Amino acid sequence: MDCTTVSGRDCAEVFAAAAEWLADPAQAEVQVWGIDLDQPRRADRESDADVYLELFYKRSDDGRSTEEHGE
Repeated sequence: MDCTTVSGRDCAEVFAAAAEWLADPAQAEVQVWGIDLDQPRRADRESDADVYLELFYKRSDDGRSTEEHGE
């Protein structure tokens, strides 16, 4: 089955890039809790035509926990 995002990107490419980011040792303490794949963007945000996947995650470092998101 082929998967293409709303803006025409191959889903496999999008998820491969996310997997590469998550595999980086700097992301060892990241726990992903949400994903938006190629969602329409708010009008008040800067141009993000190249954003195809947003990861919402929690990072636990040195006993502290922070919630962040990456594009």
